[in-house]
Amino acid sequence: MPVIHAPMGAVSRAVARLSSRYPARRILITGATSGSGEALAVLFGRHGWRVAVTGRNRERVALSAKKVRAAGGQVLEIELEVTRYEDFERAAREVAQAWGGLDILVNNAGVVGGSSIEDESIELWHRIIEINTFGVVHGCKAFTPILRESGGGHIVNVASVAAFVSAPEMASYNVSKAGVLSLSETLDAELAPHHIDVTVACPGVFQSELGAEGRVVASANARMMKSLRREQETTNQTAEDVVGQIVIDMARKRLYSLPGGDLRAQWIVKRVSPEISRRLIAFLYMRRLWKFAEMEG
Repeated sequence: MPVIHAPMGAVSRAVARLSSRYPARRILITGATSGSGEALAVLFGRHGWRVAVTGRNRERVALSAKKVRAAGGQVLEIELEVTRYEDFERAAREVAQAWGGLDILVNNAGVVGGSSIEDESIELWHRIIEINTFGVVHGCKAFTPILRESGGGHIVNVASVAAFVSAPEMASYNVSKAGVLSLSETLDAELAPHHIDVTVACPGVFQSELGAEGRVVASANARMMKSLRREQETTNQTAEDVVGQIVIDMARKRLYSLPGGDLRAQWIVKRVSPEISRRLIAFLYMRRLWKFAEMEG
């Protein structure tokens, strides 16, 4: 799979543009204790931003905060469970009290999981949607007033290629990420009068700590997880590559960010000819080709 590596110079220029746009340099990131969330926190810290590092585990929050400080950033440590709206309300109060406002909100926290429609429990459906979809809804609802009162800002919602590819045996995950995509498209227009930009990131598979922060649900489909781990082992796309492209797209005020690989081609096919996309996915799945080659058994 082809991989897009964002040039470091381009990434630095993008962060500089955001720093000029938001001179107070205040950003909050959910799920900032591993993977792309932590990489993004360190990147902004390196450019002198004030970074609210959030996560559900206090010790991991402290560890990531230490990395951001070492990079040169100021840090606000917040323990936050994205399924609890009251946690976001508390975080919003803490940010307002400490910094007087916010410039960028990144809803990054999420889990990987899913199974066939027959095998997946209703409880698992609820868990995945509560984390992946409502976790983003909670963040947008709690922090939009602060962004508006700050004179504008930027919301970044991290979805997935699953938001538009809709691979079999991942229904709950696909639905949860499609919800994030739809929410972002809605808010892009709704919040424009308040000078709040929106970017929805739809990354594919990249190198990350798959089990970190409980990111794999306990009853995830073993065949699907085998395929995912195989992709992780063969890709050379890193979390830094992903966040680099996201930051470039933020600086350009783009709604859609497709960081890496063949995602743009998949996106175009799905948008231009959804029936061809649907038939192709079904054919590849039935023949156990492409990403489905590891799903035998």
